[in-house]
Amino acid sequence: MFEKLKGFVEKFSESRTFDPAVFNDPIAIRTSWSPLKKGGSNFKTHKLVQKDHHKLLFVPTIGAKLFCGIFVLFGLVFLLFEFFVGFSDPEATFLWSRGMVIVFSLVFVGVGVGSYYFKAVPRKFDKWSGLYWRGYKKPINMYDRSTGGQFARLGEIHAIQIIEEHISNNNGSYASYELNLVLNNGDRLNVIDHGNMRAVKDDAQTLSRFLNKPVWDATE
Repeated sequence: MFEKLKGFVEKFSESRTFDPAVFNDPIAIRTSWSPLKKGGSNFKTHKLVQKDHHKLLFVPTIGAKLFCGIFVLFGLVFLLFEFFVGFSDPEATFLWSRGMVIVFSLVFVGVGVGSYYFKAVPRKFDKWSGLYWRGYKKPINMYDRSTGGQFARLGEIHAIQIIEEHISNNNGSYASYELNLVLNNGDRLNVIDHGNMRAVKDDAQTLSRFLNKPVWDATE
């Protein structure tokens, strides 16, 4: 236990002493190198897909779909069990107890559906429109706030940033890796955040070639 804690502190200290001057770029100095999005996943949740020569987008992986589907399936099993067994059994427990089972089941279904809804939010890089956006709705123009501000002109993207974040909870500790877009003014937009470092780095290189922008990797 002590060794794990020691290792975590050492890795945290390393991330705190990272020197962005290695990129020889004044914008890298102005950019924050702390995690932009708290939390993350210990498995690969998204993969980068090229639709054509002008469009890339991140979509949920099979693992992410299964993760969400388990919650939905678990809830539906309880609902079906209550429907076919609970209501047909004259010796079943009181109505309020049945209601609790139904509520419990619907909560699991809701968690699964809600989790997938947020994981499946499109993250698109479109050269035809010259935009990157994160949302189900494409922004009408640069003043459209319906996407919550999660969009930028491709020309505003200065670099692609990779940051490692160590997460600790009751189930243990793990590393999650952010892929962020660094804009010309030093602001950042988070694109993905999951635990497969190799996949994040590969996706960053694909984006780098697509956008002709450098990768700033703080994990090396």
